[in-house]
Amino acid sequence: MNKSTYLGLSTLLLASCQSYKKLELTPDSALSQLEQQRTQDLPDSFSFHDAVKLMDKNNLELQQIRKEYETLQQVADIGTPWPNPVITAGPAFGSESGLSDTGSAYPFVGIGFSIPLGPRLRRNDDLNRLKALKAYNEQVLTHRQLFFDLKQAWVNFSLDSKFQLIQEKMTKSLELTTRTAEQLQELGSSTRLGVNGIKLRQADLQLQKLEQGISSSESVESLSRLLVVDEEQVLKLNVADLAEATHRFSLVELKGILLTNNPDLARTEMDFQLKDAELRLELAKQYPDLEFGFDAEEEVGETTNTFSFPFSLELPLFDRNQQAIKASTGARDTALTEYNKQLNNQLTRLAKLFKQHSLAQQKVKFLESKVLPLSRSQIKDARTSLKIGAIDVLRYLDILNESLQVELQHSELKRQAWRYFLELQSLVGQPLNEENEQSFIKTPFKSTDQNHE
Repeated sequence: MNKSTYLGLSTLLLASCQSYKKLELTPDSALSQLEQQRTQDLPDSFSFHDAVKLMDKNNLELQQIRKEYETLQQVADIGTPWPNPVITAGPAFGSESGLSDTGSAYPFVGIGFSIPLGPRLRRNDDLNRLKALKAYNEQVLTHRQLFFDLKQAWVNFSLDSKFQLIQEKMTKSLELTTRTAEQLQELGSSTRLGVNGIKLRQADLQLQKLEQGISSSESVESLSRLLVVDEEQVLKLNVADLAEATHRFSLVELKGILLTNNPDLARTEMDFQLKDAELRLELAKQYPDLEFGFDAEEEVGETTNTFSFPFSLELPLFDRNQQAIKASTGARDTALTEYNKQLNNQLTRLAKLFKQHSLAQQKVKFLESKVLPLSRSQIKDARTSLKIGAIDVLRYLDILNESLQVELQHSELKRQAWRYFLELQSLVGQPLNEENEQSFIKTPFKSTDQNHE
């Protein structure tokens, strides 16, 4: 083989290789870009639907998982190649018979190929496609979960705002009560014990406000992280009143929704399909490759050339990939058991959340139909009694504070009902009322191909 042939082969091999592309990470530049994005003003009328669209555009977790899917899909689009051929070349040394002091060197060259006889390459392609499919479905699942996280943060932010308004009303009412009690103490109509009792209630309310501030900071942080906007922008939001945390589904209907949309079940099912594909690949590795090639050499001491076309085939008499097949079979069986375990866990949690949400809604309805009207009627009667002198100012202010306490209880019960509702919604993997359905990410899952034999 002459020099030009070697040069041509080398050039061909180098041309087919990929080159390194530099990608730099500059912290200062990343910070500047992110800060610019986070400080953008939000519109005055910013609804939950607008928040969903902004999250879809800005959220960094979504961007990351989309990149992962694109990478795996690009890998899946490249079919598994055949093994590369092997070239052998070099000098062969020998001596003519009876002339041990006379040596000769002759060139030889050869090339060898491996042809897969089993379905190993096809099974590897199937596995890569399933990995890309899993990444796609994970993208859908993550998008949905972020939607539910955003709804949770949105609800908490709204309820926190309402709760803080009620606490401010209570603060003003207690301040007025304290001033009135102190004035009455100076006149001898009230005691120091009564004044201190009111001040203790003020201190307790202040502690509640501080605790509420901690809770509010969590919802603000969640919205800031999910929307990739600064917390100062979140605090400017004027969230509309929330709808009722109700749904129209029976427990049987929710089981059907859960079976097809629950994220944990979807991931476990996908893992089972991957384990099955891995088993198919290990089974395909039982079959040996056919090795064949071409050799050319000159006979030592002769003027003739020898050409040979060797074929070889490994006989799978001892190693038939038994260990890997057994391990993959066990892994697939374990994945099936894991799915059944997850299904049992999710059904149990569904029944619990369904009952908890139902009871929480009953509590809200009872308070709204019985306690709140009674509390408001009591305020009205107390105002009338104060005008005719039947009660004093302190008693009226006590009744007013009790009424505000009922308002706080109402807000807490609504928060509890919303918590169970959102947990139930996240569990089944689908919105359970029309308000959420309008903004929900409706991208469907891609199903696995069960017909690859």
